[in-house]
Amino acid sequence: MGNIGRVAWLTPFAPAGFHEVWAVVSGAADVTELTGDDCRALGRGLSRVLAAYRAWNLASFNFGVIGGGPHAREHGHQVLLKVMSRSNPEPWYRSDATYFERLYSEAMIDLSPEEVADGVRARF
Repeated sequence: MGNIGRVAWLTPFAPAGFHEVWAVVSGAADVTELTGDDCRALGRGLSRVLAAYRAWNLASFNFGVIGGGPHAREHGHQVLLKVMSRSNPEPWYRSDATYFERLYSEAMIDLSPEEVADGVRARF
């Protein structure tokens, strides 16, 4: 799609969520390596993505910034920002797909397995 500074903005080939856009920061392996210019570029690009969402009448979104950690450089990692739209808020609506699952491929739960077991155990 385009570049702002060393940040490349693109749409993934196989998106995990609606209207998903990625930003890849070239040369920054972890978030600790982001410069002020990188942060401004991420902010400007995110603002542009959200302007597109607004034009599509999308009022809700999630984003996450993913760094590679302490050994990121040796593994060739680059900082990645992912943003995706959510369903517009409506009364009595709750999404069955959480941002954590979509952005980080990590399941998220409301209650611990022990709490669920306690609540169900009495019915057996």
